[in-house]
Amino acid sequence: MMEELLQKPLYELRLIGREIGVKSPTSLTKKELVEKIIEIKKGKQKPVFSKKGRPSYIVCDMDKLNKKVLDKIDKILENAKKEIIDLLTKK
Repeated sequence: MMEELLQKPLYELRLIGREIGVKSPTSLTKKELVEKIIEIKKGKQKPVFSKKGRPSYIVCDMDKLNKKVLDKIDKILENAKKEIIDLLTKK
């Protein structure tokens, strides 16, 4: 389990730590954070949940964006392309 966690990026470990109740996950080194995660998972340490601290960032996956938003972006890009072509062809 430790080797698998150590292969994860630090930001992902911090998210996991926040979710399961690691106290101050951003102040720990990667190895310390992994150790705390394992201790909580095994029940050797009680989770601590706090509303203090900066909220975690949400990683945005383009595949999960609303189709309407993607359609609007496509229309904006099409209009911009047309405007550029018009500007370049006018002499």
